[in-house]
Amino acid sequence: MDEGAAPRRNHWVNHITRHAHEKPGATYLRFEGVSITWAQLHERIALVAAALRQCGVRAGDRVAIMMTNRPEFLETMFAVNALGAIVVPVNFRLAPEEIAFILTDSGTSLLVVEEAVGAAAAAARAACQHEIGFVSTGVVAGADRYFADASSGLAACDLAEMPWVDVPEDSPALIMYTSGTTGRPKGAVLTHQNLQCQSLTLIRAWRLFGDHEVNLCASPLFHIASIGAIAPMTLIGGATVLLPSGGFSSAAALELMEAERITCVFFVPAQWQLLCDDPSAASRDLSALKMMSWGAAPATTTLLARMAEVFPGAANVAVFGQTEMSPVTCALSGEDALRKIGPVGPI
Repeated sequence: MDEGAAPRRNHWVNHITRHAHEKPGATYLRFEGVSITWAQLHERIALVAAALRQCGVRAGDRVAIMMTNRPEFLETMFAVNALGAIVVPVNFRLAPEEIAFILTDSGTSLLVVEEAVGAAAAAARAACQHEIGFVSTGVVAGADRYFADASSGLAACDLAEMPWVDVPEDSPALIMYTSGTTGRPKGAVLTHQNLQCQSLTLIRAWRLFGDHEVNLCASPLFHIASIGAIAPMTLIGGATVLLPSGGFSSAAALELMEAERITCVFFVPAQWQLLCDDPSAASRDLSALKMMSWGAAPATTTLLARMAEVFPGAANVAVFGQTEMSPVTCALSGEDALRKIGPVGPI
């Protein structure tokens, strides 16, 4: 298929296009009280993709994203994939030399950052042995050009020139660096098909049955836990509420879960412990919550029993996975949560 034609592949960029046409005014994302619709997301992807194209990004290129949890991270990720290029999420908490290794090892040609992490990104870029373009969502010293908001730099790109590219499902979508190995982090290559399989896995494990679902995304977007939770929502058209980066507050999380009518959420056991111990939990209307998921660390029988007591209407689903698998490989259903302490699956 030539560039400019409307692709019909089974991956998240095309599912976003479908939702933008079928329900343009429905909410795709809520962040700090602001809603973004599927139509607005689709437009932003087109604008960012056109801008990235102007920066020289082509199919197969590696584009690193170094941002905190914010809508621009997801918009950039989808836009990179719309061009057939590969996203390299970078942990902004790493030291510059660690970031430089990831940029070099992945063959990154363009680094997209936000102003808050601009200094570390610039230092990492300077430590690389190859030339890397530099783009920011705000003005950063040393940046060659920058993305402002849609009302300035990006708006200059002609939407009619949106460079849709036919991207087969077996094409790489992401290179996720994981330290679950010896030596330096290794880059796990995930295809669009991997992400679609992950979507189907969580749709079944979390019982995601329609576009009324509202998922609270609380993990860092550079981590596979968040990417894995974002994927099924792009398939079914549910809404995502994105928790900003920073220190975890159980009171703030519970308030958000109540206000946004969250139906499904993943936290690590230490976070669930804080939520269960929070004195405000008992007075919250959390009746919309139907699925609470946990993983990445063991949970005690005491904690699981407490979760069932504090959130009685929600199934307790344990998930186990690894970055290389997109990530979920095993899930323990809610009815088995207390009966099978220790195992990660039903067998």
